[in-house]
Amino acid sequence: MLSPLVNISRTMDINYINDDQQIDRKKVASFCEPDTGMPLAELEYTQAILTYDVTLMATDKATMSLMCNSLGARLRLMTGTQFEATTHLVRVPVPLICSIQDAKEVGFTDVSAPIGEERIYATQAPISVITDVITAWELDAKRIITETSISMG
Repeated sequence: MLSPLVNISRTMDINYINDDQQIDRKKVASFCEPDTGMPLAELEYTQAILTYDVTLMATDKATMSLMCNSLGARLRLMTGTQFEATTHLVRVPVPLICSIQDAKEVGFTDVSAPIGEERIYATQAPISVITDVITAWELDAKRIITETSISMG
């Protein structure tokens, strides 16, 4: 008998939102030259929605039911849907404010294999997360042109 499995994967979709949830934040912070303190880049934040697929798998219906109920109840009973994650931008840790969209509402879709002798039951639930997207704008940009040529023969 296989142990129950939970798999979380992110789709490649990214949906920039119209900021009804939170306004864009411009010139929030900057990267500075360590020796002189001169600002090198300013950071701006906007928001996007990332979609994750949570897949639950089990070899029997009772375990599958318990897993669905546990995850659904956990999301439904959350007191807050906002959390903070840390990412690295130019090797500097930067906090991201995130929130689970529609956390009180989760639906599972049956993605089980067809009926067979050793059937594995599977369900999948999409979870959408609203997260910050950081853009670093260089303050003192320099245009560099490199010319190359090739000769045949």
